[in-house]
Amino acid sequence: IKSFALWNISSEELSSYFQDLQDFGNLCKYEDCTHLHEPDCAVKKAVDEGKIPKIRYESYVSLHDEDPNHSRA
Repeated sequence: IKSFALWNISSEELSSYFQDLQDFGNLCKYEDCTHLHEPDCAVKKAVDEGKIPKIRYESYVSLHDEDPNHSRA
């Protein structure tokens, strides 16, 4: 596979396709946490603690960044 893209999936929906992220995402301080830059993000903390593989998080970030409709903070 040379490339992979998501069709009709918004950046807001993306984390629901990453079950391992979603498990921790329910613990974030903010309900609408994107898991990219918010303080007290349980997903970023889980990555730092090795509870979520860093490569999985990097895949999520990469796909999130490909969404032309998401805003960059």
